[in-house]
Amino acid sequence: MKPLLVLIAVAAAAAGLFFVLQDGGKSAPDGSGTLPLSESSPVVTQSSTDEGTEADLQDIAEETERESGKVISKAIPVPPSDDPVAAIGFGELTGIVTDAKGTPIQNARVTLTKYGSQSFFFEDIDRSTDVDATTGTDGTFKFERVPAYDSYALIATHTEYSRTENSSVIVQDGVTTETPALILVPGRKISGMVSDTGGNAVPNAVLLLRENAMMAMIEGTAADGAAVTITSDKFGKFEFVNVSPGQNYVIDVSADGYGGINTPPIAVLENEDTIHDITLEVASMLAGMVTSIDGEAIEGVTIQAYLMDKSKPNTNSTTKTDDAGYFEVTDIPPGEFQIVARHPLFQPHSRSRAKSGDMNVTIELQPLPKITGQVVDSSTGAPITDFEVQLRQPVAGGQNELSTADPQTRRRIEHPEGRFEIVAPTAGDFMVEGIARGYANTSSERFTTTMGASGPVVMVRMTMGGTLTGRVLGAGGVPVAGATVATHDKEWSDDLFWQSLGAGAPGAATETTVRTGKDGSFTIEHLTPAEYQIVVRHRDYAQEIVKGLPVSEGQTARVPDVQLPQGAEISGTVIGPSGSPMAGATIKMFPTTQNARTYNAQTNKNGEYRIKNIRQGSYKIHATRPRTVADNPFQENIDLKSTQRTLTLQDGSNMVGEDFKLSDR
Repeated sequence: MKPLLVLIAVAAAAAGLFFVLQDGGKSAPDGSGTLPLSESSPVVTQSSTDEGTEADLQDIAEETERESGKVISKAIPVPPSDDPVAAIGFGELTGIVTDAKGTPIQNARVTLTKYGSQSFFFEDIDRSTDVDATTGTDGTFKFERVPAYDSYALIATHTEYSRTENSSVIVQDGVTTETPALILVPGRKISGMVSDTGGNAVPNAVLLLRENAMMAMIEGTAADGAAVTITSDKFGKFEFVNVSPGQNYVIDVSADGYGGINTPPIAVLENEDTIHDITLEVASMLAGMVTSIDGEAIEGVTIQAYLMDKSKPNTNSTTKTDDAGYFEVTDIPPGEFQIVARHPLFQPHSRSRAKSGDMNVTIELQPLPKITGQVVDSSTGAPITDFEVQLRQPVAGGQNELSTADPQTRRRIEHPEGRFEIVAPTAGDFMVEGIARGYANTSSERFTTTMGASGPVVMVRMTMGGTLTGRVLGAGGVPVAGATVATHDKEWSDDLFWQSLGAGAPGAATETTVRTGKDGSFTIEHLTPAEYQIVVRHRDYAQEIVKGLPVSEGQTARVPDVQLPQGAEISGTVIGPSGSPMAGATIKMFPTTQNARTYNAQTNKNGEYRIKNIRQGSYKIHATRPRTVADNPFQENIDLKSTQRTLTLQDGSNMVGEDFKLSDR
């Protein structure tokens, strides 16, 4: 778990950003009882919060494109009965791409993604799960059978315009979401000349334009921080066209024989083009050797050189050491640099005040603690040959070995004797957690590591764990088939903070999800002994949470029948400042009572919204207008304050006419 990343995520949630959780699944072939949703790792599946999965979104992308009238649409086949998303639901997403005058734009690319430009706090974003559609002659597009989810983004691009985005697009089960028009406008230009310190033009310089932020990248597009690359002409001139205004950009510049630089942030204004000339200095070098503290050369160390003179354009040159531990940085300008050395088996090292031209830089790296051990069956002592391991770190002051997992250390291992080797990210107290099919997640005894020394030989004795079994019922006691049942630690809470923690959330309990069979029954095996709670969801009911479920080794605990509430429903209209219905406005409901969750909806072209299957209780509800780049950054908070009210809902109630009026204030 990364504390800084968690804090950023929580702050983003407070500002109306989004989190992405994952789920996956498969039910029992005969429809009775259940199987874990992830066959490959049945006891570690992360649970869902009424939304589709990354794989589900990828399924959309894999479907063939077809033309329906003038609309180029995307769809996926009807899911099989064992598809867990069937319990969550699907919706439809439609819209139009126009220019500033409202004229439809044909052949615009519209990308449906869970990672819009607000997803800067996510790492290693897999863009293969995005899906594209192309607008027809009337500028319209459609995405069919989209898994219900609260925070999609729609990104529109076209070769003759700058890119635009509609963020926080909500897709509800059984609802056609009609998004506000995606309006494309011609972008601005960033142009200038690349020259050297003597005033000579630098032809064939390579310039890469990217947004100046921790933004996720979509390769090949001119926005969202993408790698847009051009080359200066024979006179050293360059020009980026259709750059989205209202953003700050950085240009990475490199040329043969010159030191590469990153320009300071360049502001692109709404009403004028930007001219920015670039000066390069003749390249200099840094070279040296990286060894371990015992003098052994280290191959594959990443070396980065950062210019320390803040009055000059920054640079970030990177290279790796060869098999003799030697490195050369050949594309830096003259100056003093900070050298940072990184290797997965060693503690990162930062050396300051290395001057360009220094060919004898020496860096020593200290090995990270290396832990070895074996994973065996606790009852027979036989080695387990196919398993996963990861480190867990005890929580300071926590009781009963409360710990957090470090997913970055997780490794899949196949070894005939069940042996493993794992590197700790730092010195401290740890446990090794074993994960294997047919066993409960099992942790080793606690041990301590120190820098520069090998850790102890660790034994992970895998146990079978305990079992939870029960039945899910609906109205009139009728069994509910296809409901999802997710297990969590007793401390878990259905809120954005816990969602942000993801696989790094503290607790000893196994997090997994199963689906009920035709008779409404479920059985969840191989649970690590702990106190549990379960969260039960189905598309036709409000969710239910059952707490205080102890699981013991080798025991089966019966869960009292879970009666899913019918839920409540509300609907209404959002009126914009002009007095007309507002399409694309967002409605959010935040619970003030326990065991409830956040609900979200978006208005259609008539400004109407509907939210169903709401658990009874008290909620704060508000409406906000669609966001654009040009908006007042505080507008969402202004709308929230002016529209927020409190509602109390009863099970089975239908509250009609919950309308909102947005003002220009």
